[in-house]
Amino acid sequence: MDAKDICHEKQRITYVDAVKGFAIIFIVIQHAITNNPDIWQINQIYLLRFITQMAMPAFFFVNGFLYSRKYAERPVWGILRKIKAYYIPFVGYNFFFLICNNLFVKLYLQNDVYGDGWYGAADYIKHAIAILTGHREHMGGAMWFLRSILVISVIFIVADSAAVRIKEGKYRHCTLGFVTLMIVTVAGAGLLPGGLSNFRLEGIFFFYMGFLAKEYDWNSKLQKGRMVWLLLCAAICLSGSLLFAIGVARTTFVEEVLYLVLGCAGIAFLFLCAQTSLVEKFPVIAKIGSYSLEIMCLHFLAFKVVSIIMIILLNLPLARLPEYPVIMYIGGGWWLLYTAVGIWLPCIYASILTKCRSKIKTLAK
Repeated sequence: MDAKDICHEKQRITYVDAVKGFAIIFIVIQHAITNNPDIWQINQIYLLRFITQMAMPAFFFVNGFLYSRKYAERPVWGILRKIKAYYIPFVGYNFFFLICNNLFVKLYLQNDVYGDGWYGAADYIKHAIAILTGHREHMGGAMWFLRSILVISVIFIVADSAAVRIKEGKYRHCTLGFVTLMIVTVAGAGLLPGGLSNFRLEGIFFFYMGFLAKEYDWNSKLQKGRMVWLLLCAAICLSGSLLFAIGVARTTFVEEVLYLVLGCAGIAFLFLCAQTSLVEKFPVIAKIGSYSLEIMCLHFLAFKVVSIIMIILLNLPLARLPEYPVIMYIGGGWWLLYTAVGIWLPCIYASILTKCRSKIKTLAK
């Protein structure tokens, strides 16, 4: 999610953007098919189990893959960069949803059940403080990732800053591996304090794997036996979705370990898919990946367009518009439309925003 933070637009790694593209599409699908409060009753349960094995793990991995040693050498600068990349968008988009809360209530986009209802002056102050300390507004549900990756990145930078100074970095990878193992063990065992348990710090495992993948050039090794690895990883992911529900719900330490293992297979699968000739020839997936931040932050709001269409065409009561993330209990292919709109509307917004920024920079020069 952070390629913009690492490289200039002209220096983007196309296949990494494609990995993010696949991952964000899967996340939007995951929310688009959730049309039953009881997750086990949705029609596409195996699709859900398949994509959740790899979607969020891929984003943690990519951020580790794009991690640079310069962050450890200049930790204060590195942490400030991460605050700019994650915290500022988190606060900005959540403040947008906060400001629009009462408008959304008036427009039936949310209510007391799906959201926090009408805000008074005191509510606005309370929620503003909550946002600054890491809490999300109703429409910003998917932005938990920004909060999580910020904390993980800061931990990694601080640990790496110490590791590179121990005997000139001789034990750097081992030190970082030990820190990662400790955090994953504590988080996986449910031993984190209440507040930190919501940060999903076990994602540092995938961050560390991404870091190692870049350090040891694992991607080029995968490419040497591309088709074999692609089929093997696909088989592992399919088997995982049929045999386990660990991508959806994890209640034991064993399930957490399975999630980490299957997540690695899923990440490898996405990296291999991202470098196929078809994906490279048609860069739409990579372009979607370059707008993954905007899609993550705005797809729940974009979903409301489809909900309005459904209400009109199916003659549903307007009172159903606030249902979240989609209108409940209605099957069929509506999830495909939710997915398409949830991706393309934020992409259009991001494209316009990018062009405006470019023009402003040009005028400033």
